[in-house]
Amino acid sequence: MVIQSQNASDHGRSTKFLDRTRMNNALEQAMDFGATYAEIRLMAETTSSVRLKDGQLEHAIPGQEIGATLRILADGAWGVHSTTDISNIPNEIESTVKLARAVAARRPSG
Repeated sequence: MVIQSQNASDHGRSTKFLDRTRMNNALEQAMDFGATYAEIRLMAETTSSVRLKDGQLEHAIPGQEIGATLRILADGAWGVHSTTDISNIPNEIESTVKLARAVAARRPSG
């Protein structure tokens, strides 16, 4: 189970979207379902779009994109779930463990 600590240069931008207690509980739930490893990676990107015409500001638009990827290792195979609805991550734990197990079951034995 991995919870990555905040990067000092991040100034809390990405972690403000993530309820650490809830995500820790989700990762523990993955272990309860039989995962040997689980991680949640959060991505937050801030953008700005500015348009000038003849030196005059036409528009300025700030933007922010957030998303997360859940990676779970179970039975030696990976299950991965990506979403922009980070509040729903805990609800995707069981299905992602099942996905990893389904991938593992399809591997040739040898």
